[in-house]
Amino acid sequence: MFFTKKGLIIISIMIVILSLLETETEARRKILRGRKTITRKYYRGIGFPGWFKVLIGSIGILLTNGIIFLIARKFVILNNPSPPPVYRMEHEV
Repeated sequence: MFFTKKGLIIISIMIVILSLLETETEARRKILRGRKTITRKYYRGIGFPGWFKVLIGSIGILLTNGIIFLIARKFVILNNPSPPPVYRMEHEV
């Protein structure tokens, strides 16, 4: 089954990475106090700065491209036989 220890670790890492990409939230709430209505604003920023999200994204892209390269190298590049050498005569006309 997929939910082994390794699978749970992969899923938890994916959840952490997706939580990094979560947008910031801003909310308003009206509080009724007698006849007056008070509006409060709540702002919750992400705990990670923008440069950190860019760094995580670029590392992910590099890892993905490296994996794709290794797969292509194993199945396409190394398994493609080179053509036999062509010998030419010196006195061809």
